[in-house]
Amino acid sequence: MTAVERAARPSGQLPTRRIDARLVHPLIDLPGFVVGETEIPEHHSLAVRDLLRGHALDLPSGEAVARAMGLVPRRRDGSTVARLCLSQHP
Repeated sequence: MTAVERAARPSGQLPTRRIDARLVHPLIDLPGFVVGETEIPEHHSLAVRDLLRGHALDLPSGEAVARAMGLVPRRRDGSTVARLCLSQHP
């Protein structure tokens, strides 16, 4: 980073990095001693478990949060992981 770039940043702000949204294999396929006995293979995925927990706790969707903030939510095309997961576990 150049001195000009550092000077242009507000005081105390740290540089950012792009978020890596890919999950490593061990988080996609959690071992049985972590998830317990289950006949549903998707329950071994940390991402699916997080989505199910959010649904069970009635957390608002990202779209609902965007609307509450006065933003236009991204278009939902029906192919999201959350929609697939929640349609199998109402």
